[in-house]
Amino acid sequence: MLDKYSYKQKFTALVVLAVLMIALAYKRSFGTAIASGSAYFSDKAKLENSALIQSQRQALLQRNADLDAQIGHQQMDAVLVQNALVDFMATQPGSTELTTVAPMHTYSDDYFTRHSNNIIINGSFNELIRTIYAYESEFSLSQIRHISMYRKKNFKTRKHELFTALLFQHYQQH
Repeated sequence: MLDKYSYKQKFTALVVLAVLMIALAYKRSFGTAIASGSAYFSDKAKLENSALIQSQRQALLQRNADLDAQIGHQQMDAVLVQNALVDFMATQPGSTELTTVAPMHTYSDDYFTRHSNNIIINGSFNELIRTIYAYESEFSLSQIRHISMYRKKNFKTRKHELFTALLFQHYQQH
């Protein structure tokens, strides 16, 4: 039956048959294997990405909880905090004087209530710096948010006096 065909025709038919078999093998097994392999690697990358996102989410939640605890860790009454500010000033050694205690300001939003206390002290520069440092390092009920130093002339003594306005804020969680 194949005797009537030449070697060239037989070779061409064999090459065409081989190409058809390779195409059929690719279509039936290699193509699906490659597609499932690429789907596997894609899903694996998505899974790793979701695990990374989950760990980042956990880290953000932990950081948020730490900040909430740090900002709103005191559930003391705001009047007690203001009294503690004045009492702390009275215990400080040196020649600084508490000049003014401004009325407390309260602001509330969805998460926190902020109580702001403003005090003005006067004294020498070094004593004022020591007092500010003591408030920063030892007073934990409220944090200093703003410091303003200025001088005024005392017309009775004809000398300039140095004043420092300290703004403290105390947060309470709802």
